[in-house]
Amino acid sequence: MYKFLSPALIVLALSGCASSGPQQQQADAAHEPAQDPNGQSGMSSSAQSERDSLDPRALDSQLPIPQQRKLHFGFDQTGIEPQYQEMLQQHAAYLRQNPEVRIRLEGHADERGTREYNMGLGERRALMVQKNLLLMGVRTEQLAPVSYGEEKPEVLGESEESFRQNRRVELNYGPMPGRNAAASPAPATGEQYATR
Repeated sequence: MYKFLSPALIVLALSGCASSGPQQQQADAAHEPAQDPNGQSGMSSSAQSERDSLDPRALDSQLPIPQQRKLHFGFDQTGIEPQYQEMLQQHAAYLRQNPEVRIRLEGHADERGTREYNMGLGERRALMVQKNLLLMGVRTEQLAPVSYGEEKPEVLGESEESFRQNRRVELNYGPMPGRNAAASPAPATGEQYATR
């Protein structure tokens, strides 16, 4: 029966069988985990670098200090508005990657109310920002909440817009106390703070 097959058909049949040869083995090897020098299976270097590029901790190392550093609050409110969540996540990512950096959370209030009440309100606002950053993985010792109440207004005036600007928490960067300040990344703005 095979003597009737033409030579061209025999060549085609043999070339079809050859597809499981070296080229197929190379294609299969590309999908298998790479072997490390100890003979253990692991990810290939290209797969590893692709995974690392998606890892948030790998991305953190490339982040600058976020530029937006003020959160504003509603009248007599301490809750953080949803529009500030992304900003806080950027600060948290930077702080997680730079554990030697310290941030001072300065709470403020507008001038309505007593001085004592506004001091407490500024503190509650700063503590709320601290709580959010802690939930995002920032270390406690990196955060220093403080209140200025109504003592340091952002703008002067008695308009609703002036009051809104003054109801805020400012995030100011500085190195951790007890560390060499020269070894810490220089913040773009803010001061260096001692322990409270």
